[in-house]
Amino acid sequence: MSAVQIAVRIDKDIRDGAVDVFNRYGVDLRTAIRMFLSVSAREQRIPIDISKPIVSLDGDVFESDQKYFEQIPGFLGKIDKEFATKKRYSRAEIGL
Repeated sequence: MSAVQIAVRIDKDIRDGAVDVFNRYGVDLRTAIRMFLSVSAREQRIPIDISKPIVSLDGDVFESDQKYFEQIPGFLGKIDKEFATKKRYSRAEIGL
């Protein structure tokens, strides 16, 4: 397995809030990101439950994650397009 480094800029409040959640489960940020990416690769989807309302950090309430992501111009369309054209990987190809 060859490893790659990923660098991401994210709002400090979002990072700190996520770290608090992960710490409650005994998981550090690096492991949580690896878990998210592994599930995404294995299941070929973004592992987000869109059935529950969410509240953004600035207090906006969205009836679902989908409504939240609809606020990002072009996000859902891009995801749909990528999913439709994306090569599907076997479990062996993704190391499972």
